[in-house]
Amino acid sequence: MNRRKISLEYFILSLFLGVLIVVQTNSPLQYSPYSSSVSRELVSQINKEKSEMNSLEEKLGSLNKQYRKLQTEYENQNLGLSKEDKDKYYNYRMMLGLEKLSGEGVEIKLESVEAKNIAFDTETNRLLLKLVNDIKKSGGEVISINNQIITGTSEITLAGNHINVNNVPVSPPYEIKVIGNEKTLYRNLKEKDVMLRSWESSYGIKSDVSKTRKITIPPLSVQKDIEYLRKGE
Repeated sequence: MNRRKISLEYFILSLFLGVLIVVQTNSPLQYSPYSSSVSRELVSQINKEKSEMNSLEEKLGSLNKQYRKLQTEYENQNLGLSKEDKDKYYNYRMMLGLEKLSGEGVEIKLESVEAKNIAFDTETNRLLLKLVNDIKKSGGEVISINNQIITGTSEITLAGNHINVNNVPVSPPYEIKVIGNEKTLYRNLKEKDVMLRSWESSYGIKSDVSKTRKITIPPLSVQKDIEYLRKGE
């Protein structure tokens, strides 16, 4: 009986501490009346950004629910579509990066020779963009960088000390997955193309290319609204 009572007390205490931690994490930061004006301004800015982030997370959750509802309704309404129309619909979703994709291909790993941050050199010299274009010329059908699928609306930009892909921060080492004919891709990127090999001497970036029978690329984690595109009349 005493053991059960003690266990119950520990459970209640743990639950209470957990609630306190959650409340403290989500609550605005407080500053002492003796804090400097710089400290108070910094705390106010942090609280403002936390509030904006919470608001955006709530909005994103609501929009995702609406999207899933509309997607389900659309698919249910079009159960009678022909196989050709269904294939077109699925192909459009693949091109927009909305489907999980799998297939054979190659994996490329880019990392620093001297264990330094290569984000600045990579973006300043547009190396990832050059590599993406080179992969497409070599037969790459679907490309991702650190699990961010590259679509027609993707951007690769420098953001401080890291790179954003699809507005999602990615950090070195950069792992590029490519779906396509694995033998052709490997031969073109590893044996024929000198671009990757030149990066080690020019920028201190070494590359490793490997073939694989199965690559899985997840769909976009952040989806963009198409504001001006309308159905043709």
